Amino acid sequence: HIRKDAVASAAFKTSLARRIWQLQLPPERPVRIWTIDEHRYGLISHQRRCWGLRGARPHAPYRTKYEWGYVASALEIEGRGEAHVVFLPSASQEASASFLETIAQADPHSTHVVIQDQAGFHLRASE
Repeated sequence: HIRKDAVASAAFKTSLARRIWQLQLPPERPVRIWTIDEHRYGLISHQRRCWGLRGARPHAPYRTKYEWGYVASALEIEGRGEAHVVFLPSASQEASASFLETIAQADPHSTHVVIQDQAGFHLRASE
């Protein structure tokens, strides 16, 4: 990304293994590492043209309506190479928790480590 902080990116890459090691995960369970993100998609409906009499410019007032949805996706970094995708009506902590639960239920015998951005609706490690 053009506004990517190269120093922060390099620091994250060098500290990731240490941070995962510090989690003190149970050694008897496989560890699956995921990265997740969301994407807003939607429709902005409005009318730009309309039919009218020749030589007359009709006035077509409209009210812009926004209809949004979200796609949340998780990609496994190492291991099975799986991906999970879900369509959500909104971005919220409840929706984020539900998506994380879906990932955990897909393989309940593993420990799942999730890497996510700092969006306000993501659950923090303590939640």
